[in-house]
Amino acid sequence: MEHLEKLINEKFVTVNTKLDGINSRLDKINGSVGRHEKQITEALAERAANRQKQEDYFTKINDIDTRMNKAELADITHTTNCPQAPRIRVLEDQQLQTRSVKRFMAYLFGAGIALGGLLVGVIELILHIGS
Repeated sequence: MEHLEKLINEKFVTVNTKLDGINSRLDKINGSVGRHEKQITEALAERAANRQKQEDYFTKINDIDTRMNKAELADITHTTNCPQAPRIRVLEDQQLQTRSVKRFMAYLFGAGIALGGLLVGVIELILHIGS
């Protein structure tokens, strides 16, 4: 009987050794799981913060887009609603008239010089032939 008791005790020692190995392995796995849970929690918090940032940017972009649409609409309708448009048109007409008169005067001056040069040339030719 003593031999049987010794055999059973040896088996229990082996089982206890294996259970200790399993427990140490389980503690190691639990530590890894804890680290992974911490990383996942941090990643989820960062993800939520990023989504909030994206939502804030989207709101800002929508606001800018709305303001741009209003500005474009105001720019399009400005020419029809501008109180200064008649005054600008008068100034443009005056500038066009002034430019036209200056251009006409320049053409007349150029034509006068050309005509004068032709007249001098003809006179010289007559004088030269006559002598």
